[in-house]
Amino acid sequence: MNNAFRTTIATQQMKYWSLQQLHECTQHLERALRCVVLTDFDRNIEQLYKAIQYLDLIIDCINNARDNILLPKKKRIDDLRRNKNTTIFQPPIPENMAFSFYVQGSKLSFAVYHTSVQGKSSGYFKHFIEANVPTLADLVNQLSYILLQLQQLRDKLRIFDEYQNGADWNTNKYLLYRCSLSTDRCETISAALKQFYLKVHPDLFSQYPKEKDVNEKSLQLVSAYLSGLQRKEYMASISVKFFTKSLSNLPSPAPVSFNSHRVTLNSNDLLTSVNSLLTALNLPIVDRPKEQKNVGRHEIQFKIIEIEKFYDFTKIPKISIKTWLANNIEAARVIAKRHQELLNEINDKVNSITERFKLKSIEYSDDWSVPQFSTCLRTLLMYADKWHEKLLTLQGKRLIFGNKSCLLQDGSLELSANDPPIYWDNVICCELLDSNKYMEKIASYENNLSQYFRGITIRQDPDSESLCRAHTYLYHLIQLSSHLNLNRHHEAHKKISWTNFYLFINPYSSEPSLTNSGFFQINAFDATMDILEFMIDNRKQAEKTRNLYEKDVVKERNLLEIIQKQFNLTDILINRRLKKRDINQCCQRLLDERQHFLNILTKCRLKIDKNYNLAQNGTISIPWDWSFASNETL
Repeated sequence: MNNAFRTTIATQQMKYWSLQQLHECTQHLERALRCVVLTDFDRNIEQLYKAIQYLDLIIDCINNARDNILLPKKKRIDDLRRNKNTTIFQPPIPENMAFSFYVQGSKLSFAVYHTSVQGKSSGYFKHFIEANVPTLADLVNQLSYILLQLQQLRDKLRIFDEYQNGADWNTNKYLLYRCSLSTDRCETISAALKQFYLKVHPDLFSQYPKEKDVNEKSLQLVSAYLSGLQRKEYMASISVKFFTKSLSNLPSPAPVSFNSHRVTLNSNDLLTSVNSLLTALNLPIVDRPKEQKNVGRHEIQFKIIEIEKFYDFTKIPKISIKTWLANNIEAARVIAKRHQELLNEINDKVNSITERFKLKSIEYSDDWSVPQFSTCLRTLLMYADKWHEKLLTLQGKRLIFGNKSCLLQDGSLELSANDPPIYWDNVICCELLDSNKYMEKIASYENNLSQYFRGITIRQDPDSESLCRAHTYLYHLIQLSSHLNLNRHHEAHKKISWTNFYLFINPYSSEPSLTNSGFFQINAFDATMDILEFMIDNRKQAEKTRNLYEKDVVKERNLLEIIQKQFNLTDILINRRLKKRDINQCCQRLLDERQHFLNILTKCRLKIDKNYNLAQNGTISIPWDWSFASNETL
C-alpha cells in the first residue's frame, strides 16, 4: 500500500473522462423536451386524460434525469478496470488498481481502488476525494423545482378532469392557470420528517431508558395525530416532549448531555403541524407557496388537494444485529461494571428481606434501572419495623415491585415504585391483613368451576407475565360460577370430562380463546354460551397445542443452556410474551451463526425480546427475528 504510482493525462490527444451519469441525464432531458415540443397542449387541453398522460411521461423523464445525478450506479471493480476512459492515462493504470469518477448530488468524487490478494482471499482498499461543483447544485435544484411544479400541475389537471362538464369546461378552462399551488403532499412531508425522527429515534437512546421511553411515547402520539389529519379528522391538541443529544467536542467517554424540546400541536392543518415539529428541533421546514390573493369574479380557488397515500411518519428504520451490537456491546459492559457494586448491595438487601419475612422471592421488572430498584428496597427497609407483623403474612409468597400497589390473586403483594410509602401502608395494613379471606374465597369458587368442568385444572397461564388484583380476580370467579350454575343442563357439564385440560381466568381477555400454551382463556364478560360452545369445539386443538407447547418448553430449556455455555454468557433471559417456537427459532439461529457472536457476547447478560434495548443493569436485548440485514436504513 506504500508503493507510489505516478501517471498523467494524455492532453495532446484531447481526450476526456466521459461521465456516463451526465450523458444519461442529458438523454432524459432531451426526451422530456421532445415530449413538450411534440405535445399539442392547446388541442389536448380539451381532453384532459391525454394531457395527464403526456405530463406523466415528462415527469418520468425529469425524475430519471435527477436520479442519475443523485444516485450513482454502483459498478464492480472489474468493470472499472475495463472502462474505456482509462485510456487517457499515460502510462496505463496497473492491473491491481482501478479509477472511478462519479457525481453524487453537488459533489464530484474521484475514487481509487487498490486490490490485494493474500493466499486464497482477496480484498481491496478504497481512497477517494471529492469537490463541490456549484453548477451541479444548481442543476439538482432546478430539476427538483421543475419536478415539483409538474406534479402540482398534474394534480390540478386531475381535479379538473373530475369536474369536467362539457361546455362549462370550455368556458372556464382558463381557470387552470389561476389555481392556487399546494405543497401539502405526503411525499414532501415524509422526506422532511426523516431528519426529524433520525434525531429522536428511540434506538439511538438505548443506553438512556428515561429519554428513550419519552421519545417512544411522544412518537406514538405524533404518529396518531398526523395520521388523523391525513384522514381529514378533527384532532384535539396534544403536547409532546422530545430529547435530542447535544453535540460535544469532548472525547467519547465524556457524559452525554441532552436537549429537551416541548411541542404543542393544536392545528388541524397537516403542513402546519409538521412545521411545528421541525421548528422545535431547528430543522428546515416545508415551504408552502403563497396563494394568489386576486381572485376574479368567475375564478375558482381550489385549496384542497386529495392525499393519495398515507404514511407512517414514525416508521422504525431497519437495523442489523451487527450494527446494533457494535454500537452498544462496550456500553453494556461499562454499565454492568459500573453497577456491579450496587448490584451486590441489592443482592444483600434482597437476601436480608427474604430471610426476615420468609418470602418465596422478591421480583422487579427488567426494564427498571438498578438505582430505582435499590431505592424501593431502601424505602421498604426504612418501614420494615413498622410493617413487620403484617409482612410476616407473606410467608412463602412473592413480593413484587411493579406498576400497581395491591394484593394479587395468588396472595402475593405488589408495590408500585411510583407510589409514595403512604400508599404502601394502606395496602399492607388493610388489604394484606385480609389476604387469607381472599384466598379462601378464591379457592372455593375455583373449586366450583372445577366441579362444573369435571376434572379441569384452573391455573395461571405460564406465559402470562403479570397477575391481576385479588378482588378483580374474585369478582370474575363469582360471576362465572353464577352464570355457569344456570347452565347445568349443557353437555359441557353433563357429558364431557375435562381431565388434563387447563382453564385460565383472564380479566383482560376480549373473548373466549386458546393461549399459546393450550389453556382455555375466559372471563366474566364473555357470554356463557360462547364460552361453552368454544370449549367444546376446540378440545382437540387445545390438546394438540398443549402437547406442542410442552415439547417447545423442553427444547427451549435445552437451547438456552447450550447458548449460555457456548457463548459464555453471564445470564440469558427471555420475554415470556413471545411464542416458544419464536424463541427456539432465535436460539437455533444464534447457534448456527455462533462464529459472529462468540467473542462479542462473552460475559454479557442477554435477553431475547421484541426489540433492541440496553437495560440499566447492562442486559442486552435483541429481537427474536434479528437479521444480518443488508438493507438497513440507519
